[in-house]
Amino acid sequence: AKEDSLQQLSDFGIPLGLFCLHLINPIWLKFLVAGLMIAYGVFFLVRRNLPTFSRSTPITDNAIGLVSGVLGGLAGLSGALPAMWLALRPWPKEETRAVLQPFSFATLLISAVLLAINGAYTPKILFWLVVASLAALTSAQLGGLYLSAIHLVAVSLVAHYNAVSLGHGLDDD
Repeated sequence: AKEDSLQQLSDFGIPLGLFCLHLINPIWLKFLVAGLMIAYGVFFLVRRNLPTFSRSTPITDNAIGLVSGVLGGLAGLSGALPAMWLALRPWPKEETRAVLQPFSFATLLISAVLLAINGAYTPKILFWLVVASLAALTSAQLGGLYLSAIHLVAVSLVAHYNAVSLGHGLDDD
């Protein structure tokens, strides 16, 4: 599978990132996160001017996977580099998503399990994790309902427009 080359070294990068949590100054971590966010935004602003390629790149894929694993273990930012890397491929959005989602899910799941094994989750953190999860799930459900309603209205308007257009077309004869 296409995501395998990203995932192979990511699995080694995750523990490295978690280990670095004990070594890195929190201020430097904030600068790292901010720099990555700025680079991510700038990349997607200029992406259309960058070349795309379709050849196999297993060495670069593995390097992206390793660094993404470190970022996933360090700050939960496992998806930023692969998203930028995959954006350089001439793939449809669905194919890119099919590679990125399982990679990010696996990387973040492994990070969460390793954090739990190391005792990083206190009762207070678990409480807020449940609150945040419930808020995210509720928001996703409401957003889905909202988009469904918008879709229903749009389909109704198109159907009405088509019916009116056809009706006027028949009157003109």
